[in-house]
Amino acid sequence: MNSSSPINRVILFEPRALVRSGVCSLLHNHHCEVVHCWSLEKLIETICNQGDDRQILLAGLGGIGNMIPSFIRILHYTRSMSLTSFVYLPVQDVLLTKMLMGVGVDLCTTEDRLESELNKLFSKPSVAKRHGDCLSPAELNVLLDYASGLQTKEIATRRTCNYKTVFTFKRNARIRLNIENSSGWINLMSQISLLTSLYE
Repeated sequence: MNSSSPINRVILFEPRALVRSGVCSLLHNHHCEVVHCWSLEKLIETICNQGDDRQILLAGLGGIGNMIPSFIRILHYTRSMSLTSFVYLPVQDVLLTKMLMGVGVDLCTTEDRLESELNKLFSKPSVAKRHGDCLSPAELNVLLDYASGLQTKEIATRRTCNYKTVFTFKRNARIRLNIENSSGWINLMSQISLLTSLYE
């Protein structure tokens, strides 16, 4: 390895052992130091202990099942860090991709395109963090509350705010995610609620 080439530290969250092995091979080809995270607790600990070097969070969504809401919150947290977040899905999913980008994910692709996207990622100096179009923490909380089946008044009680405030957060989330009508919102809520069974 050329000593002048940068060594990338990759925080890898991939619950499936076989896929993890294949992704590790790809990362080693790019001379990456790989930190494995099998649980959300380990992922949070690793992210919080990151250094100043260029780092990438590479996460596979397949197989995480009912951890999805917590995982989405972790991704949202990383948007303000000097960390490139890169998520790959088992299959293409437009609504899910839109939501992941809305919580601050830098790159989103599918498993079959992962190798080519990693090649592009490592050939660039860095990925610019996106801030302006990301959901706020309150908007994300309301979105996930609706997706879990809570009604507006229940969300207001849970979040200790007025129900009109909940509507405002919902409207803002729809605007940020470019969801123009109620049917688009309902489709997104249905899609999120189905993720647990789809990706187990």
